[in-house]
Amino acid sequence: MAIDKENLELRHDKLMEAFQDEELRKELEIVCNEIYDIINAWLKTIENYDAGMENVFHLQSRVKGIPNFEEKLYRKNYIRDWDVSENKEENKELIKKVLTDLIGIRVNCYFMKNEKILYDEFKKAAAEEKF
Repeated sequence: MAIDKENLELRHDKLMEAFQDEELRKELEIVCNEIYDIINAWLKTIENYDAGMENVFHLQSRVKGIPNFEEKLYRKNYIRDWDVSENKEENKELIKKVLTDLIGIRVNCYFMKNEKILYDEFKKAAAEEKF
């Protein structure tokens, strides 16, 4: 089924209204901070972590920004593919359920030896289902 320009604009407006919702943005920030704290605490437990050495790992987090969300709607064709509702709450749930990079956490390693350590520890933690 083809979606005409008017319906695309309506879908855009509904998704943007949901994504910009203050309650949703606050919820995402809380979850992002919780994940950040968990990973940060986990990083400090790594056996080979040199606590005396500053900047071995640098942790960054973010919630997808509004302009990036809007651009991705079109680039990935979500604007056409998603089952957009008239209900803002349903659209908020849709976004949380299907947008894979809604929250991002990045661990930067400043030394090659730490990349290997971190990689091995992530594999070990995944195998033990710690995350």
